[in-house]
Amino acid sequence: MRKSQKRQIENILALLDKAQNAVKKALETGNFEIALSLLEQSQDSAIQIGGMIEESFGEDFTTIGMLENYCEEIYQTYELIRQKQPVNVNKTCKNLRKNLIQIENSVRNDIQVRTTAVFLPYKASMWDSLESVWKAADEDPNCDAYVVPIPYFDKNPDGSFREMHYEGDEYPKYIPIISWEEYDIAAEHPDMIFIHNPYDEFNHVTSVHPAYYSKELKNQTDLLVYIPYYILGKIDPDDRKAVDNLEHFCTVPAVVYADKVIVQSKEWQKVYIDVMTRTLGNDTKQVWEKKILGLGSPKMDKVHITEKDDLDIPKEWLKIIEKPDGSWKKIIFYNTSVSALLQYEEKMLEKMQYVFDVFKENRDEAVLLWRPHPLIKATIESMRPQMWMKYEKIVQMYIEEGWGIYDDTADMNRAVAVSDAYYGDPSSIVQLYRETGKLIMMQNVEKIESNVNNCDEESIFEKDRINLHSGTVIRVKDDVYFSEAFFNGLFKINVNNFSVDFIGRFSEERWERDFMHVKNTVQYQDTLVFFPLCSRHIHMYNVTLGEEKCVTIPIPENSEFAMLGSIQVEDKIWIFPGETKKGIFVLDMRNKEIQKDESLSRLLLKYETIVGWCVNLKERKGYTYCPQNSTLIEIDVKNGEVSEYTVLFGNGHINLINYYNDMLYFTDIASGDLYEWNLKNASFKKYIAQELNRVIDTKALFSGCCFMKDDIYMIPYANREVMKINSSGMMEKAFEYPMDFKYLKHWREDYYPGLMIAAEVIEHNIWFYPYGLNRLFIYDTVTGQVESHKLTVNFEKVFPDMQMFSESNLMTLEWFCERIQKSTNKTFFTETSLGEKIYQAIKQ
Repeated sequence: MRKSQKRQIENILALLDKAQNAVKKALETGNFEIALSLLEQSQDSAIQIGGMIEESFGEDFTTIGMLENYCEEIYQTYELIRQKQPVNVNKTCKNLRKNLIQIENSVRNDIQVRTTAVFLPYKASMWDSLESVWKAADEDPNCDAYVVPIPYFDKNPDGSFREMHYEGDEYPKYIPIISWEEYDIAAEHPDMIFIHNPYDEFNHVTSVHPAYYSKELKNQTDLLVYIPYYILGKIDPDDRKAVDNLEHFCTVPAVVYADKVIVQSKEWQKVYIDVMTRTLGNDTKQVWEKKILGLGSPKMDKVHITEKDDLDIPKEWLKIIEKPDGSWKKIIFYNTSVSALLQYEEKMLEKMQYVFDVFKENRDEAVLLWRPHPLIKATIESMRPQMWMKYEKIVQMYIEEGWGIYDDTADMNRAVAVSDAYYGDPSSIVQLYRETGKLIMMQNVEKIESNVNNCDEESIFEKDRINLHSGTVIRVKDDVYFSEAFFNGLFKINVNNFSVDFIGRFSEERWERDFMHVKNTVQYQDTLVFFPLCSRHIHMYNVTLGEEKCVTIPIPENSEFAMLGSIQVEDKIWIFPGETKKGIFVLDMRNKEIQKDESLSRLLLKYETIVGWCVNLKERKGYTYCPQNSTLIEIDVKNGEVSEYTVLFGNGHINLINYYNDMLYFTDIASGDLYEWNLKNASFKKYIAQELNRVIDTKALFSGCCFMKDDIYMIPYANREVMKINSSGMMEKAFEYPMDFKYLKHWREDYYPGLMIAAEVIEHNIWFYPYGLNRLFIYDTVTGQVESHKLTVNFEKVFPDMQMFSESNLMTLEWFCERIQKSTNKTFFTETSLGEKIYQAIKQ
């Protein structure tokens, strides 16, 4: 019996119960005509119930006999009343009630309900979002599960319908398909309907048949269930910016009209609830909390159960995949998305051609399995018709050349299972692919390396080792700790043997982000405190315990803080900003709390622009320069005072770089000259910059100073030469970096090797760490000799479990192909069935 039929019977029995009470009241008050009418109606209702049960289970079903006894009791009572014979009201009503209770119990316990669940996919390639739920329903002995693929239309630019598509013949053979033309949903009124299309009429590219819009289906079932056909990335529900960027996935018709919405995680459940509550009002929150369930995506089930050895691989594919010895080449799943084509247009076509060129050249070892999004054709024809011919030409050329695989079938999971790595655009496929443990690289359309001269020795990756580029340094006993300039990593160099060890990553930071620190690392007891150039986080590493902690500066989530200087006063560290409006903050190392120094921040705020910071650690003073009015600003953090000095030199293009023995050192960015300003007598001395060996065409030549006895060594900014100001006040060359930087430009276009370096004095040597160059230079001030040590570390030590990469000038497509050849896939998932979990939750 159908669930709706049993519910109808239960409703009739509830009415019979009320009718019996009314009969008793009518008899007690002498309203015999009313009693007769009620008894007649009760008998008709009992007969109706009997007919429904007999139709489903036959005339011998146990409840039928109970209904007959009940009807006989009603008849006998009816005749006594009609013939005006005396009626024992209590006894009669008690017998009727006894019979009715027996019927109610039998209906509840003996009648087995059969649920009807109808699944309405529209694209066969999206069937995996429903399949495991269908399987759970199909295996339920008390459920009739039907798969009814529905038609959809392409749309013209004006929104009108174009040709109709029906993919009922593209589903796996084990799925029993029912034609949409043969299944009358309105007449059948199934207990449950499952859909994966969220848009109704609001998709600009395609539309399911209007008869299957969610607002229509809601009236044709007791329970409409929407399960998204996609999987989104992980999200922090409290990250408002991230939520705002993705809230359009929540505010779709299917979410509004469905009775239940199944989303991929508890985090996304919270996002959906918050977005819909914010959109439709706080009084709707309980509705969304009841409706939206974070039970997981059935798409994960399909990935888990699809085994490579069980796949039916087409013969045409095998011809491309197999090597002469019968072994397989590495297979790379190349996924191109609709959004990337719409966003980048011609540039995306150029990128695709570059990818094809790379894999065509390496076709003896690797196979490209190109699987474009199934809606690309309809989308480009509708929204970018001028691109369609160019795109189609690329597709035809790729297919005709025959060195790669073109997969436009509905079975996406086969591509996931057979491939060894993923390369391509952001997509819900990426989230599925992560479950396999295989390598992933996100395509960067901007990176087309075919016109770039690669360098062999100095690229970021060298065989199985990664080259390192120091961002800041600080020495603790026999170790020099430094942060990697181009990605999030903390390392240390042993000063005796120059070996390099990886310490770990700084928490709360992306691994791939630039993590340069500029002259701004402090040691407090056993703790090193790192102040990033652009971040909201201060990082502390305890060298004794080997523990890292992070403190967040109280500024808006989506902003960063340029921490350009710091001064320590006992247990507190004052942090100076790159922008005056950000203010000065104080970190208390005792409780690791940070707060704004409101007084000093207000005093600093009156200066529109500042350039550079340097500190006088002895007197606890910081200095910065305001170019608008040639003002030197002195911040006394100990006393909370701000003083001004007028500095009359240069043409306004001044950058403050260092303090030493009551002297401040400035560089003139326009001329390259160096100024020495005496704080005691307000005098200055100018050093004319000679023609130096510049890395790039800029006048800014120095980024800082390093002091040894009476000599001042100038740290290069955009040249290869370390200059020295000797005790006589003369500027001369100390040494020149013994290598050429120019060919390194390609892997970091917005920074040049040698632009900024850190330096420190160790005994009679000066250690120079060029920013963007995997070298340590040690200059012996006694002999004038220069040593060069390469900074490298084993790749697996830095990225032992690294699965996902972003294509960049550091991690190129060519490099990724090399990693794939060396990779061994790791399985991250365990056997599970989200479909069963979802079905049981919905069924209740």
